[in-house]
Amino acid sequence: MDSTLTWKQHIDEVQRKVTKTVNALGSLGGSTWGVTMREMRKIYKGVAVPQMMYACSAWSNANWRTRDKPYTERTLSKLQSLQARASRVISGAFKATSIPALDIETYLLPVELQIFKHNVNALGRIGPGDHGPTEGETRRNKKKSPRRAIEQSITDRQGPNIRRQEHITPYIVPPWWQGPQTYIEASIEEAQARHEQIIQDELDAIHIYTDGSGIDGLPANVNSG
Repeated sequence: MDSTLTWKQHIDEVQRKVTKTVNALGSLGGSTWGVTMREMRKIYKGVAVPQMMYACSAWSNANWRTRDKPYTERTLSKLQSLQARASRVISGAFKATSIPALDIETYLLPVELQIFKHNVNALGRIGPGDHGPTEGETRRNKKKSPRRAIEQSITDRQGPNIRRQEHITPYIVPPWWQGPQTYIEASIEEAQARHEQIIQDELDAIHIYTDGSGIDGLPANVNSG
């Protein structure tokens, strides 16, 4: 049990699991054989990154009360070395290649930005605080709560729009919705025949006719049954 809540044991366990995953990834291929770089990158992002970011919103904010930063440099260094090792396996790069260069070549988000993204998503799911601390609370609590410290750090970094999280609608319209039917005929005679057919079959539909030319300021004509 981590009685001091330093999360050292957790990071050590993460290191063990991710190392095992990276070793398995290395057996799937190299720079000239096996699975492609894109497939290895997909496997790393689907298996190793979730292992690395497990409980990230907890362990990455464990030091707000004791230090003026969320996690230690030792923790960041361990995770960066894990991703760098995986990047070398994915890209076939030399050991001397720098970590930023590996992230660029393998199109991987740097670890510190992965942590920041995870915290933004976690805070977005929970929802930001409705109001700031009162003057009395500020005097009694000289240190910020972890939640307020996280929110303040995110606000300082990306601006005061943390409360306006993007809302992604799964569908602009219902999945069963069908768009308008379009007919483009090759001749006037065929267009006339199509017109006579659809006004008989679709009595209540709205019919829009256009040749796309906009002659005399009339680009289209709309008729409703």
